[in-house]
Amino acid sequence: MFDPAGDSHGDEADAILPQSESVLIQKLYTHFKKAPGTHKLGVLYVVDSVTRKWTEQAKSAGQPINSSAQDGTFAAGVHRVKELLPVLMNDIILSAPDDQKVRPNIRAL
Repeated sequence: MFDPAGDSHGDEADAILPQSESVLIQKLYTHFKKAPGTHKLGVLYVVDSVTRKWTEQAKSAGQPINSSAQDGTFAAGVHRVKELLPVLMNDIILSAPDDQKVRPNIRAL
């Protein structure tokens, strides 16, 4: 768990209860939408970290990660994030600063 004093006591995702997965995903999405284009990647890193931990925990608990995953489980959280990821990625692409966007007219050297 994260210690505000700066000491790390394990994985932050360990402290996240699966029953709150839908609330957490909504909060992450809201924060992501409010973040300026230059900071959206940081929010995506948090989403990635939580999703990786939930994936491990779903597998350990034998929870199948699919659309029939029971609400309040790690598997349901992973499935919801997978559904949300294309929306997040599109938002990052559209809001990226111009100097960070891929330019299709760049020629190979």
